[in-house]
Amino acid sequence: MCDSYTNLLNNLKDIDREIVNLLRKRIELIKGMDWKAVNRASMESIRDAIAIARELDIDEYYTDILFNHIHGMSLATVKPLRIVFLGPRASFTEEAALKIFSDSGAVFTPLPSIREVFRTVENNDADYGVVALENSLEGSIGETIDLLANSNLRICGETEIRIKHNLIVKPGTSFNDIKLVISHPHALAQCRNFIESRLKNARVEPRPSTSDAVKEAVENSGVAAIGSELAAYVYGGEIIARGIEDHRDNYTRFIVIGR
Repeated sequence: MCDSYTNLLNNLKDIDREIVNLLRKRIELIKGMDWKAVNRASMESIRDAIAIARELDIDEYYTDILFNHIHGMSLATVKPLRIVFLGPRASFTEEAALKIFSDSGAVFTPLPSIREVFRTVENNDADYGVVALENSLEGSIGETIDLLANSNLRICGETEIRIKHNLIVKPGTSFNDIKLVISHPHALAQCRNFIESRLKNARVEPRPSTSDAVKEAVENSGVAAIGSELAAYVYGGEIIARGIEDHRDNYTRFIVIGR
């Protein structure tokens, strides 16, 4: 048993050293090159590698994850991507941006409007932008559609986020302490049943965004905000009720725009 384990360990170490050396070789190859060229060549090479893995009956799911990390490391070696998204911080759009670019070593910047996201990418002040395109309950985002129709930017990628709303408060606040519920009007509407059944004595007021609402709630006793887990984490809030949306099939499709 001992000899068998030692042989296995030594063989695995040899293979892993070979993998590390190949990673070093890949990094050395792309140093100093244009990130767009690296991005395109790396993605094309990875697609071929995943196809080979499929032919060899190697699990495609884990192969895809592995090569996505390698691709992200390659891009970070060249230079960090500049990603802009519709803010503020901890918005669902940032959640989508993190889902897409979290392994790329990117620098993320929130912007105040969808129009500003488009303008920033068009002016080459960012490499990519992330904006919402459509919601399963609310329909298409008209401003995004209009800007796409009148821009030279193209859709470079997309992802879908399930919109899960939570009740977030200043740590230590209980249901009985809540006198005011705040959030973006869409979030308030999407949680109407919960508010009417569990918080019927509280006032309800809109705020410009779910993130703004969470930040305000965490700073004030007796105030509860409806927002995301990311917002609760970023602003130090406590989630006292999870998944309070009326409909579980609430999804938003986000797109990546680039030149």
